[in-house]
Formats: sequence, C-alpha cells, structure tokens
Amino acid sequence: MAKRSPPPRKPPETLSAQVFLEPTDTDEDLGAEAARRLRDAAEAVQAAPEAATLGKVHRLARSFSVQAAPAVIEALEKAPGVRSVLSNEQPDLLIRPVRRKRDD
Repeated sequence: MAKRSPPPRKPPETLSAQVFLEPTDTDEDLGAEAARRLRDAAEAVQAAPEAATLGKVHRLARSFSVQAAPAVIEALEKAPGVRSVLSNEQPDLLIRPVRRKRDD
C-alpha cells in the first residue's frame, strides 16, 4: 500500500499570537498602548483595522494577545519596543523513546 502525502495546507488567513513588550517606566495604560500598536501595525501593512483583534492584556507580563493577518503580526514584531512575539500554535513534536541500558 502506497503512503499518501497529506494534502497541501494553505496558509491561515489569521494567526493568533502573544506579543511581549519591553519594560518601560511610563504609566501609560497597557490596554491603550496595545490597541495603538495594533492599529499602527495594521496601518503599516495597509490592512483594515478590523482585520486585527486585540485579546487579553496581561499587565504584569507586559503582554497582550492578538489575532490578525500574518503581515500585521510581522509588522508588530518589527516595531520598536516589542521584545518578542510567540505564536499560539506550535508544531507538534514527536518524541521517540530511546532504550538505554542503565548502569546501576
């Protein structure tokens, strides 16, 4: 029986990610700052502001979740003041057990 390759997947129209910001000394509201950064990133790639949605804001971690087009998330990642962006979907890892003889 021949193995079938999985059908090619088209890239998703929206991605979900967690955006972490650099620590600052300002007292600016993190929710307002996150909304401003998301709006600026959407405008930078000429996407509709409604195409990107702001999720939960974590004040202590200085992070917020976002669901947007890949181009908007890439623009967020390149913006100044952004420490890192982590995708909410990680590829599956297949870990194989390895048999070893124990020297006890």
